[in-house]
Amino acid sequence: MRYLKVYTDFAEAMEALSDAERGRLFMSMLQYASTGEAGTLSGAERFVWPIAKQNIDRAQAELEKRAENGRKGGRPKKANESGEKQPKAKESKKKQTKDNKDKDKDKDKDKEKENNIIPLSPNGDIPPKGERPPAKRFVKPTAEEVRAYCAEQEAKPYKHIVDYLNVKAGTQYKASCKDTRAKIDARLAENFTVEDFEKVIDKKCEEWRGTEFEKFLRPLTLFGPKFESYLNAKIISSNKAAPKPNRARDLGNSRAYSAAELDSIGTDLLGGG
Repeated sequence: MRYLKVYTDFAEAMEALSDAERGRLFMSMLQYASTGEAGTLSGAERFVWPIAKQNIDRAQAELEKRAENGRKGGRPKKANESGEKQPKAKESKKKQTKDNKDKDKDKDKDKEKENNIIPLSPNGDIPPKGERPPAKRFVKPTAEEVRAYCAEQEAKPYKHIVDYLNVKAGTQYKASCKDTRAKIDARLAENFTVEDFEKVIDKKCEEWRGTEFEKFLRPLTLFGPKFESYLNAKIISSNKAAPKPNRARDLGNSRAYSAAELDSIGTDLLGGG
């Protein structure tokens, strides 16, 4: 080392030494820094020497580290200090154009995936590419096909059937309800007719109105899976009148009747007032 570096924290260790001891310690430090060998230490400075030696070794290590970095070329240079030229505006524009084209290709692929229907395997998984059947491409319907579909939907008797139920049951169901239409479609697909719907409504209204089952006079119940059972069930009226008393029949009773009661029964049999 061509110089001696002393750290300030070393001053505290030298406070207890005399001037002579400090002088010998300092000279020994200079000798160690130059030759690597300590000088002669005869007093209390011997106890401070390990700290001094540690300070010198630390400074030497730092010096060697900086020298090694210098041999490697110093700290890495930043991009703008490397001397390399910045990309030209033309090259930058060309790269941006290429990126935009790649993005457009990705969008086209996504659209193609959306328009292709990949049939699933029996277990519901998407089969591997090599095992997939040819994909079906979505075909946009024509205006004529759309009109035909709308006409078909209008021709279905949703409104007639629901209106018939509302009149008979005193309800206010909507023919536009998705679930109601689904039930009607299911029964029509089973070849039931509009007249069959009317019969089921008539039978169940007569049987359920005025009872605890009146709440089931609704499309989801009447037009559901039990529709055929309701259609073929016998009408059980819930409003049967009580049998009219037959006073003549009471003549066979064992109890005795008064003359006034007998006169009254006779009048009934003869149709008198």
